Amino acid sequence: MLTRFEERKCFSGIKIATGGPSISHLFFVDDNLIFCKAKILKATHLKSCLNSYAKASRQLINFDKFAISFSPNSRYSDKAAICSVFGVNQVQSHELYLGLPTFSMKNKRIQFGYIRDRVIMKLQGWKERTFSQGGKEVLLKAMEQSIPTYTMSYFILPDSLVKDLEAACAWFWWGNSLDHKKVLWKKWTDLCRPKS
Repeated sequence: MLTRFEERKCFSGIKIATGGPSISHLFFVDDNLIFCKAKILKATHLKSCLNSYAKASRQLINFDKFAISFSPNSRYSDKAAICSVFGVNQVQSHELYLGLPTFSMKNKRIQFGYIRDRVIMKLQGWKERTFSQGGKEVLLKAMEQSIPTYTMSYFILPDSLVKDLEAACAWFWWGNSLDHKKVLWKKWTDLCRPKS
């Protein structure tokens, strides 16, 4: 339905590169990303397309979960009018979508800092308990290695962030805390070698 509306020039998607195809929408399971120019007429046509879909499919569109963000080049008056067409507020940016950052920042350490924060938070929650070395190994492999894996399948993490993650794991392994530091009996790189 969106494609038909786009073919009729009711609204147009965005082009990522000059001469490239126009992208008007992306669908993920039960989420949709719709791209169009920030013009009041285009927004009205898009709203009519969504209403037509709702009527044809007998499914309501939940405008409570609806969010609009604009290019920095959009005029303020157009932004306000388009938000009123849909009856929603503007968001500055969608920081995470499906667990991944939607916008790329220059400082990757800050952008992916949420991974470090999650790992440290989990490890600190476990520090209060007493684990055997085998239990610590299982926890590190199951949790610490799984948290960044999804993001790492799409992005290359900065070396400084990887070192922070390794340091957090080493502190947990040797039983250190912020107020009590124990002796590190072996280098962390030696511990990370394969068992074979």
